[in-house]
Amino acid sequence: MRRCAGKDRHEDREAAGAARKKLAASTKLPISQFSIYRCEQCMGWHVGRAGHTFQTRTRRPGKRAGKKMRGRL
Repeated sequence: MRRCAGKDRHEDREAAGAARKKLAASTKLPISQFSIYRCEQCMGWHVGRAGHTFQTRTRRPGKRAGKKMRGRL
């Protein structure tokens, strides 16, 4: 569960939805900026930034090195 380290895990979608509302209110960003997703690692629910892009990190050069991916963080 390394990918989940530092993320808040919610037991169900409703709990993640409540956390999403609180996060939007505390950051003063529109709620549409945050998404709710089911984590395949821990089988819990997380709240992330909608449409956020990131670079994959690889230890050695190869096909995926530097490839841009779309993901929900």
